[in-house]
Amino acid sequence: MATEPHSHPTGFSPAALPFWEKLDPGGFEDFCTALLACHPVVETPRGPRRILSARRLLSGANQDGIDIRADAEAGEVWVIQCKRVQRFSPADVETALRLAESANPLADQYIMVTACGLTAEA
Repeated sequence: MATEPHSHPTGFSPAALPFWEKLDPGGFEDFCTALLACHPVVETPRGPRRILSARRLLSGANQDGIDIRADAEAGEVWVIQCKRVQRFSPADVETALRLAESANPLADQYIMVTACGLTAEA
């Protein structure tokens, strides 16, 4: 069951993730997967959820708009798109999320992680 849109932009400064330039896109996805594999508790609109497992999917066009699938408490499935970019416009966000939602309609949470900050519009 898909959730209502809910986002928390990180801001505009790439200094929020100062190491991002040292990682290629695959390395960025690996980092995000490793972080989730530490089983963090993440605050969601439905309350806190612990990540139980995370696995990186194959890179490329066959991934149906997601890079990582994570299983969370309460039986939730999260799909995560990682973008190692310097800028990501509102149109880019819309396109990426539309693909993730259409290819994964039963996911409980759709998350986008960018190496850049996002504007409020994005």
